[in-house]
Amino acid sequence: FYIGLPAGLEEILRNIGFMTIIKILTMTSAGMFAIAAFTVAGQIRMASIMIGLSLMGAAMTAVGQNCGAGEIERARRSAWITAGFAAVVSIVMATSYALLRHRLIMLFNTEPEVIRVGAEALLLLAFSEPFITASMSLAGALRGAGDTWWPLYVTAATFAAIGPLMCYVLGIGFELQTIGVWLGLNLSTVLGFVALIWHFQRGRRLHIRVT
Repeated sequence: FYIGLPAGLEEILRNIGFMTIIKILTMTSAGMFAIAAFTVAGQIRMASIMIGLSLMGAAMTAVGQNCGAGEIERARRSAWITAGFAAVVSIVMATSYALLRHRLIMLFNTEPEVIRVGAEALLLLAFSEPFITASMSLAGALRGAGDTWWPLYVTAATFAAIGPLMCYVLGIGFELQTIGVWLGLNLSTVLGFVALIWHFQRGRRLHIRVT
């Protein structure tokens, strides 16, 4: 219950946020082209996201084992090392697909507008890539310590609420179109990262045990 329920709710909220962003993209001038571009760019970005998922599992295991052994400082160090490694690897990968953005999009779609918007997404969203993977590692560390609820709260606040709101305000309200949507996603990602760091640095959560 304490592990499965928060994880399940988190995925539901992520999907709600994703669908909301898709709806906002249809309201931009690029319309359906923006959805196609966002989908293709998302699949390309999954290369680094999968690394984040792997390191999230690694952080969960390392922190859980060290907390169980009473090695709280070692658990904290392992969490920071994993998050740092995730960020460094994702920076390298994000830089590569930002530099090759047009060619990568053209592998999946040759429509000029899709290539333009997709390349724009890969370039701007590359800035938030290290924050995403580092956040995933820190969320795994918290889960390893038994705190399965805070990652859910962060997802609910940033990805399901603040993120779509920022995307709408910047993209539609300020008429920045798809650029505003990408900027909104970047801002919400950074906010989620800051929230996880703030919570993790309080330290008390490393003493939680799941019962």
